[in-house]
Amino acid sequence: MRELAIEGPNKRIVVTALKFFLESGNQETFYTTTAKSIREYRPKSIAWNKCKEDEFKRILDTASEIIETVIGVPVERMKREKVA
Repeated sequence: MRELAIEGPNKRIVVTALKFFLESGNQETFYTTTAKSIREYRPKSIAWNKCKEDEFKRILDTASEIIETVIGVPVERMKREKVA
């Protein structure tokens, strides 16, 4: 994760921010904003043989919660509709 603090909306800061984030050139990155910064994240892959079952379940539950909150449809319902 990288983060760039932003203190004010001026041209120099915007140019610095663009250079900062464009240098990675990675399409897999995504960004969020905080009160004073822009944060860059890169997804990590989970190797099946290196992930403990309880850790995987925690990640899966968190992802399901996010999907259900954003879409408004329970994940189990989406699974059933795909099968049908």
